[in-house]
Amino acid sequence: MAKPHPTYNPQSAPNASTWLALPETQRIKAVATFHQLSHEPCGNLQAHTALHVVVEN
Repeated sequence: MAKPHPTYNPQSAPNASTWLALPETQRIKAVATFHQLSHEPCGNLQAHTALHVVVEN
């Protein structure tokens, strides 16, 4: 059975041990997916996503 993809919400801090146990690529994908689905303008999506991941790490 496949594991569910992690979700991300900038309004609530992720569980640190769970978040840090994810491969960085999954953390980046979770943040990018949130912003793509929210349709909120964020300028450069790749740079914005990277900043979120750095802050959450």
